Amino acid sequence: MLEDELKPACQTTESATPVLSIEKVETKQVVTTEYANKQINQWTSEDVVSWCHTHHLSAFRQLLEHYDGASLLRLYHISKTNDEKDTFRLLQDDSQRLAGNG
Repeated sequence: MLEDELKPACQTTESATPVLSIEKVETKQVVTTEYANKQINQWTSEDVVSWCHTHHLSAFRQLLEHYDGASLLRLYHISKTNDEKDTFRLLQDDSQRLAGNG
């Protein structure tokens, strides 16, 4: 049994052409609550993502995955002093820049 699991993924066929079997591996994102023990300005980007997950803000999780706590606080202050459209535009610009489209 264990021997079958340890067989290499690369096998040869009769024509001696290597065949590589590729399996889809699902990765699970580890969600912690370590952020709860820190000041927001000390959060890492992982803390921001975990906070979004914990508070069922999946729509924001991907958008904010590159923000740390200090950036999140700046965004909060911008959203309080600017119009909603300006805040949305800033988020959209950040998203496009990170995706390499801007």
